[in-house]
Amino acid sequence: MNYQFYKGNYTNGLEGVLDPAQKTIIHIPHRGSSEAFDDKNNEVGKIMDFLGKHVGRDPETGFDLIELPEGRVLKVADLVDDGPGRGIVKTALSREIKGAGGKRDDEADRAKVDIIIALGMAKEGFDWGWCEHALTIGYRSSLTEIVQIIGRATRDAPGKPRAVFTNLVAEPGMETDVVSDAVNDMLKAISGSLLMEQVLAPNFKFYRREDGDVREPVHSDGQGNVMIGIKGLIEPPTERAKEICEQDMRDLLAAACQAMDKRVLAPDTAPEVATQMVLTDIIETRYPELSAEETESARQHLAAHMNILTLAREEEERGMAEAAAVFEGKPTNVDGNGEEEPEGAPNTLLQMVKKFINVREIDVDLIDSVNAFQERFEVASKSLDAQLLQHVQSAMVAIRVAMTEEEARTLWPRIKAFRAAEGREPNLNSPDALEKRMAEALAWLKTQKAKRMREGAL
Repeated sequence: MNYQFYKGNYTNGLEGVLDPAQKTIIHIPHRGSSEAFDDKNNEVGKIMDFLGKHVGRDPETGFDLIELPEGRVLKVADLVDDGPGRGIVKTALSREIKGAGGKRDDEADRAKVDIIIALGMAKEGFDWGWCEHALTIGYRSSLTEIVQIIGRATRDAPGKPRAVFTNLVAEPGMETDVVSDAVNDMLKAISGSLLMEQVLAPNFKFYRREDGDVREPVHSDGQGNVMIGIKGLIEPPTERAKEICEQDMRDLLAAACQAMDKRVLAPDTAPEVATQMVLTDIIETRYPELSAEETESARQHLAAHMNILTLAREEEERGMAEAAAVFEGKPTNVDGNGEEEPEGAPNTLLQMVKKFINVREIDVDLIDSVNAFQERFEVASKSLDAQLLQHVQSAMVAIRVAMTEEEARTLWPRIKAFRAAEGREPNLNSPDALEKRMAEALAWLKTQKAKRMREGAL
């Protein structure tokens, strides 16, 4: 995993990052983000210009043909252009790109496409086993999206020993130490998510809750999302509306906060009136092509995100006990039925929010070096191998696990005996409860030892 920075527009940062010799998926920035500097098709054209000379388009696949300076011709699949030609490209990709393994391990299959350029596509469920490099330009709205993109490059293929994820973002105008800390936190968050741990704020998703639904109103979907059922919620009626609700909420939340700050509303204005007016205006302005139903669906999901994030912030600021007391006097009505929730039910949400780990507490350095004396800010991150991932997981477990020094020391003789007998350390993922507890104790002991060593060095 690597972070690279650029000055000006992002095409200035492609040198040394985009290697034509690697099979690469490029995700250009979301529209409306600060990294987007031109029409989306013009940006794709500039990326192709960086690679080489455009010499035509394959009539059968729709792939653009780019001739490199040394004469080799790249096959580039453009999924950004939403004109009539995209259907040909998508059909060709589904036909030509089948990943790796079985009959897919020959050079002819590998050579069918070299680079894919996408905007909102080629993420979850897109399988291209030959992909070696996932190059993502611009900040992403959620950790889930980043992990989905990384997953496009981590499929096994013959002759593919490693996969690379690069996030190319604008060079921040702040101190080196601040930038390196932020990058390290993000790398820890990504690695933690790859280990199936939640390390950042939860990703909330909302669904229409019908009568007779046996699911808890607030539950986890097992994929890092907190699902919250709301009666009467309008589900996204089209794929475009669904894409907005799932991918654009971060930008919409920022726009909503700015709009609320700028508007002066009468003190006696009902909150729901203000919310409906302001949020509807934001969505209609940004997406004028939406139907009335699509707009209202996006507005309802945005309002739900705003309210639930406020709830999470209050919980963090006041603590579990005080927040629970607030809810006892003010029902959350999470399931939207207009009735007070049973005693203890609101704590389900509070407990879910509480369990998320603060990455700043995970004492793991995932940066090899920071060079602030180059023309472009440089951060060299570490390769994530099995050993380093185990180290990250151990550090995370040590923070989360409920362990006393007395229990850890009591388990220490068992841990030593286990290592001597098995030739390895206890496994945190073991189905055996005792082995798992020994692994948690070992992680806790290592963390405490590192903490004492740091304090002794100060």
